[in-house]
Amino acid sequence: MWTNKYVANESYEFGSYQRSKFRGYNLFYQFEYRDVTIDVTTQNRIIRDHYMERLLEQGIITKETYNVYMVELDKKIDDMMSFVNDYNETVYTYIHYLRLNHLSMESIEALKQLRIRKIKEKLIAIQEKSMDIKDFTIDQSDIYRTMLNSKQSIVVIPESYEDLPSVLDVIRKYLMMKKKVYLLFKELNHYDLATRQDLQCILEHGTYKDVAEAIANKQMELLIDHSKYYGIHFNEISFNRELYKAIEEDDVFVHGFGEYTLLAIKDLNVNSIIEANISSFYGKCVTNIHTDDSKVIIYVPANFNIYDFVPIVEKSKLTYFHLSALCKSFGAGIYQLSIADLYEKYPGYFINIYTNQSNQDQKAMYRLMKPTAPFEDFNTYYINKQQCIRDFIRSKNPELKYISKYYDLFDLSPIAFQPEPDTFQKNVLVDGIVLNKAKQSKIILSDGEKALSPRMVIEDEIEDKGLHFISNFLFFLTPKLSALYNRVRKNRPHEHIDFETGHLGFKNFIKEGRRVKTFPLYNKPCIYMREDGTFSFTNYQLGAGKIKIDELVIDWKEEDINVFDDREVIIYTPQLANDYSNEDHLHYSLDVGKDRLNIVIVNEEIIAIREGDVSLPSIGVVLSLSGKIADTFLKTLSLRSLEDDYYTCHHLSYQLDLDPPISISREEWNAIDWAFGGGLTIIKDNINIFEDQSRAHKYLEAEGWMNPLSKQTQESSIHKMERHPRTGIGLTMDDRLFILVYSGRTKTSLGVNYDEMAKIAMKEIGSIKFMMNLDGGASALLGMVLDKELMELSYPAASNNTCTGMARQLNSMLVIQV
Repeated sequence: MWTNKYVANESYEFGSYQRSKFRGYNLFYQFEYRDVTIDVTTQNRIIRDHYMERLLEQGIITKETYNVYMVELDKKIDDMMSFVNDYNETVYTYIHYLRLNHLSMESIEALKQLRIRKIKEKLIAIQEKSMDIKDFTIDQSDIYRTMLNSKQSIVVIPESYEDLPSVLDVIRKYLMMKKKVYLLFKELNHYDLATRQDLQCILEHGTYKDVAEAIANKQMELLIDHSKYYGIHFNEISFNRELYKAIEEDDVFVHGFGEYTLLAIKDLNVNSIIEANISSFYGKCVTNIHTDDSKVIIYVPANFNIYDFVPIVEKSKLTYFHLSALCKSFGAGIYQLSIADLYEKYPGYFINIYTNQSNQDQKAMYRLMKPTAPFEDFNTYYINKQQCIRDFIRSKNPELKYISKYYDLFDLSPIAFQPEPDTFQKNVLVDGIVLNKAKQSKIILSDGEKALSPRMVIEDEIEDKGLHFISNFLFFLTPKLSALYNRVRKNRPHEHIDFETGHLGFKNFIKEGRRVKTFPLYNKPCIYMREDGTFSFTNYQLGAGKIKIDELVIDWKEEDINVFDDREVIIYTPQLANDYSNEDHLHYSLDVGKDRLNIVIVNEEIIAIREGDVSLPSIGVVLSLSGKIADTFLKTLSLRSLEDDYYTCHHLSYQLDLDPPISISREEWNAIDWAFGGGLTIIKDNINIFEDQSRAHKYLEAEGWMNPLSKQTQESSIHKMERHPRTGIGLTMDDRLFILVYSGRTKTSLGVNYDEMAKIAMKEIGSIKFMMNLDGGASALLGMVLDKELMELSYPAASNNTCTGMARQLNSMLVIQV
């Protein structure tokens, strides 16, 4: 074997993202690559190998093999520092070799036969498939056609063995055009990557005799990547003298297929065209695409490295989307310009870096910044951008106060903004708005299936093109918390939930023309908006009320809540779990309703009905019945029996009529537009709750945050005085609404604890009637919406599905029209 740096240049290194670049960020303790999901940022760890799960489901491996493997994987992942110098591809390779070590010869043979069967099925399918017209999110097929007409040689890189027949169809066209084709394969079988053995299997089928002939007469030659790692290693490709000459004469280009091929392309001596469907986190980052399964045709010029401009843990400066948009408007000459030249000549394309709407030069935000010369540096650019935004908001609404300040956390004094420091700063960026009222404001919630992209939502939810602001809202269920909920109930499968998102707390709002109300679970504060667009806050704990399940109405009094006796109706809420000394909240459970009929209600759904005890939900309540009313319930609803004394219930729905919070009259409560609960009190009557730790602890206990069940709804420990990104919402003493977002987990902005949060709010707002903490972390967001396009004003932290500076997917958000 003779390898040489002939396809890649001297700067080339194998791999996309090196783990060391993520040190200091949550992303360092997360790994999402191909079919492996790892998140060990908190005690509630997630380690999943979807590939091995599939093998278990298909019977290719045993449960014992799977369990032993997962124990080994857990040990391997336990010390993420061991991967600090590795790239994503090498970490995935280690995991794949660990898989192979746990596969028997029978399992390996079964996988081989499965692979052959899938290839044959693909061959049949491709013969029957009619040509489809593809809608590309990024379409640079014009450059592809130019290269195809001007270059004689083509290096073709298939990704998956399942896609190999489609790739061979493209190669057929090249052969008919008398092109010289080099087909690149991996030498080793790495899960799904195409190999020579896969090609041989296809050629034996007899469908591609012309390809076999081209190989025989050397119109098509095979190149082999000899590296042991997953993905293409361009410095380990077998040497081909004829290809070397074509590269020297600039008479060749790469035509690659697949998202992970796109991620492998960098620092090559040849131009490349990549066709792919973008779905992975890293693919979305480099393309600036926010939706799954988006088709692209992307041009990657020679000697280009996208990772210089998309660090993920800092704001992106340039992506393939921006390059394609600029190329479309100004021609291929833009690829000869430096990034400083691009920012200087076309600032409108970068002011809203994470938008991927087309026709940017026709958008209102495009005109916020005009070309300036010369471009100094990115610090100056971001400061100028901030001033342009401030001037624009003031011009649109002089009565609205827009806040964008930078604070030194040592003495909480405002200082000059430092957009791009070299090291982590003990400073915090604070963005906010203060306004009198917002009658058209609304809360947008996910449907319980998946979180929502703010960018995608506003196109459907915001009707006019005027100025709006958007922020993240209250705490929500996540896949990790959903998994914990079911794991605590592992011996109670009928009480499992089948959704992974949703609001964690009280709701009262209009949904599809019908008012929906859910139970307040603890004693946490809620925000409500009156019909005139003014806001207020109050704590809300469950009192008396009635529930209608189908046509059966059941009522209860306040004294029927969280009691243990034989009364006919009891409501158990998670406030019952008042064992604040319990340290192991991840395994905590409390059974209620022994020898009674129990209805488990979570959010808007009836989850389980059982004659016998049930596990008190952390995110719902238990309606517990006995005596005649229990008999009536069963007779009226005619429920079908299941095993272990459970009954069918998922066809049932319910409606609530609850007493209002004790501080509000029923008349006022009945006239609200919407109300949502589940926040954390930070300031009340201009008193900083967290300035005194004894007072803070009393509030945390009273509202339910120290409750072991409540802790099961928290990905991080809410009660701890730690610095994180945070969002606060509240009222001034003269009843103006304000929202403040404290960015964090970046070099620029560290985040705040609750005491710092309150003190900075008082500096910026003045006297405050009430302020509550909303969801924070990577969800913390304040954005401006103009012309139905979102621009982040705050500086969101990177998440496991978004770059730094980009709004992550949210389960709830507040939209304010001004």
